[in-house]
Amino acid sequence: MNSGLLADALARDQSFRVIEAEPTEAAILAAAGRESPDVVLLSSILEDSSTHGSQVARRLRAVYPQIRIVMLLDASEQEAVVEAFRAGARGVFCRTEPLNNLAKCICTAHAGQVWANSRELGYLLEALAEAMP
Repeated sequence: MNSGLLADALARDQSFRVIEAEPTEAAILAAAGRESPDVVLLSSILEDSSTHGSQVARRLRAVYPQIRIVMLLDASEQEAVVEAFRAGARGVFCRTEPLNNLAKCICTAHAGQVWANSRELGYLLEALAEAMP
């Protein structure tokens, strides 16, 4: 899904004010500073790099710690899920999930809770277990 389709789908929900930004680090940081969003929906793939989304998430968290981040993933794979949460995401949403769950994900993150399915939480628990000596 491209950002335009996602923005259109979310804009139909009257409880959201949707702000689009070009998918570049500079544009995302500028929009965050200008608009002060509560939640940022951020693709894990930015500027043709599968890791740049996590770098931008870390930068957003450092500069605007009040913003909650939902990482949009192409696939719910262990490495991507763990990296998203390490970067500061409050939720992960896989593009293969039903679109109506995206609004629930955003609202959950906005409320300060974590959004991940059981398999994704399992990935996090495995990563924690592996990190222990």
